[in-house]
Amino acid sequence: MKILVIGGGKGTGKDVVDYFAPNSKNVSLSTGYNIRNPNRRREIAEMSLEYEAVLNHAYCGEMSQYMMLRQLYNHWKDADHEGYIFHTGTYSTYSINWDPDSNYTDMKKASDELLKKMSKKCENNKHKFRCTNLRPAMLDTPKSRLKPHWEGTGVTGEDFAKIIEFLFNNVTDGLCVPEIVLSQKHDPL
Repeated sequence: MKILVIGGGKGTGKDVVDYFAPNSKNVSLSTGYNIRNPNRRREIAEMSLEYEAVLNHAYCGEMSQYMMLRQLYNHWKDADHEGYIFHTGTYSTYSINWDPDSNYTDMKKASDELLKKMSKKCENNKHKFRCTNLRPAMLDTPKSRLKPHWEGTGVTGEDFAKIIEFLFNNVTDGLCVPEIVLSQKHDPL
């Protein structure tokens, strides 16, 4: 599988790029691709047509991840592209975020809704490609380990890559997997 990882410069994204090397490419801030820029999103979406799979992993605190997903969808739909779009969502959208100053879950919920619509179109055989929203409960990254709610374990980049590999290689063309929740076992606090 040849995969483009949007946001593969560090953490989980980099782990996915490394796992699939040399058949992977990172596009991120570190390579000059800022998904906040509409022109860069368009360039990335055009580039993605050269790949069998894409992971939309970059998150920058704005609606940019959602807009990148929308751009990917439009390009793949218009090109009648075959392949697999993976998106990094979050388990946190299953619950209410009680912090009115936090937009994280609000922005991720917008992507959840778009993925549901995309997946329904795939289920109805409107597109040749498939898509899955990968929803980790907690990622195991240096940044995550500093969070106050870190419980000592999380989903690794290798876990992420293996799920992508499994879905791409083993799920039959007639089956759609709209979303998967990923969570590591841990001892309760």
